[in-house]
Amino acid sequence: LITLYVQYEFSYDKFIQNSENIYKVSLERKYPNHATFYAPIPHSYSEAMGRDIPEVKQVTRISAPNNNVVITYKDGRGEQKVFEEDFVVTADSNFFTFFHLPFVKGDPSNVLHNANDIVITETTSKKYFGDEEAIGKTLDFFGLSFKVSGVCQDMPANSHMRFNVIGNMTAIPFFKQPNYIGFSAYVYVELNPGADFKVVESKIP
Repeated sequence: LITLYVQYEFSYDKFIQNSENIYKVSLERKYPNHATFYAPIPHSYSEAMGRDIPEVKQVTRISAPNNNVVITYKDGRGEQKVFEEDFVVTADSNFFTFFHLPFVKGDPSNVLHNANDIVITETTSKKYFGDEEAIGKTLDFFGLSFKVSGVCQDMPANSHMRFNVIGNMTAIPFFKQPNYIGFSAYVYVELNPGADFKVVESKIP
């Protein structure tokens, strides 16, 4: 049992292609008598790292999940259905190609091309639409209308990431504004082969 547990723990996120070169950027906040690490960091560091650090091949971001989100949908008969959804997030348009996540419907390279595009998981699609085609359906939440552009496979249990609905980060005005102080997004970098993460870390102010 111990062996199985250890194997499972060490299997986390190994399904991600090139996982050995992907790092999640954390923030160390230093206080007078202690230090604390935070998973979310200011979202503008993503752009700066991709631009200014040669060892960084590409960068992507995902927001913290919103829970208890009320989502409405009008079916073909005009009947409004109401759902309460957890793990509703936004991400950069390259999120799915960065992590090479498997898709059921849609093209991962452009499913988040437009600001109102959203991707839902296979389980979410069945919950909302049953056996109907999900692509092109409109869901309303956050006071906005979003169009389903893709359906991805559910994230496996042995992953630190979880989402049911994922939209384009540009739909949220806050993420268009420069921010180097507020803890706003989870940032991931893929380093070039052979790059030393410690060298990259030393270049981050």
